[in-house]
Amino acid sequence: MFDRQKDMINRGGLKIYSAEVESVLAGHPAVVESAIIAKPCPVIGERVHAVIVTRAEVNAESLRAWCAERLSDYKVPETVALKAEPLPRNAVTDGNIENMDQVVEAVRRVWKKSGTRAKHVALGMPPASVITKKIILPAGLPEDQLEVQVESEASQYIPFALDEVSLDFDVIGPAANSADDIEVMLTASRREKVEDRVAIAEASGLKASVMDIESYAARAALQVLGVRSAAELAQIIVSVGLAQNLAALRALATEGIQRGHMGLHARQVAIAAGARADQVEAVANQLVRERAVRTDRALEILQAG
Repeated sequence: MFDRQKDMINRGGLKIYSAEVESVLAGHPAVVESAIIAKPCPVIGERVHAVIVTRAEVNAESLRAWCAERLSDYKVPETVALKAEPLPRNAVTDGNIENMDQVVEAVRRVWKKSGTRAKHVALGMPPASVITKKIILPAGLPEDQLEVQVESEASQYIPFALDEVSLDFDVIGPAANSADDIEVMLTASRREKVEDRVAIAEASGLKASVMDIESYAARAALQVLGVRSAAELAQIIVSVGLAQNLAALRALATEGIQRGHMGLHARQVAIAAGARADQVEAVANQLVRERAVRTDRALEILQAG
């Protein structure tokens, strides 16, 4: 499941695809993002509801009029909820955080507006900042050996030194052409991009529990959040300004997808901090226990030891 429970609204037997209406709204100069969802109706089953993030002053009626000029009447949103929390210009450029303080302030405002008490959050990396590669490895390897194999394979596909990247992997399943092998998805990103996002969460008073590719993080959004309705989901989506990719909907999660092999990332962080071969395992284990897999914490552990 990537964003909503379904992509089609049934309005009295007339089918309306959310993506079509969202595409029309995307053309409006004041619209940043939108989410079109079904609003239950006892008379006709479902009605079209829009939740929209705007970058300028605009009212719901003008947005409905914009849609009416470009869509059939039955596709025009009947109700509209407006949200706005734009980032300052150039605070983030092409996925790179240029102004940490401005982003932190925006995150704090979003968290306050959301009304949640949750402090655990999941952070999303833009796909352009992530390298993914499907690799084939022998089946039946214990976790520690699997991690070693992943690191070995990663060095062949990642154009950076391994101590400059954060690695993760996920076992997809048996290999299609060999019963003795498995398919593994390898994921890597520059460490500074990961640590920048973690630093923003912590400076905002939040606890980063997982880092994931935006679209992948969305798969578990509904289950993790435990939302009760599509309308509630849409409100959360636009509150964090991620109507198209729901990375931040992993908020409330206390366990991340990296839990099973966080040690791989922790060992990389320990090495990057300067740990000797005989220190790496101990430092990595402490980072995982503290759920503080960061270079600065690894340096503190090494200095204390």
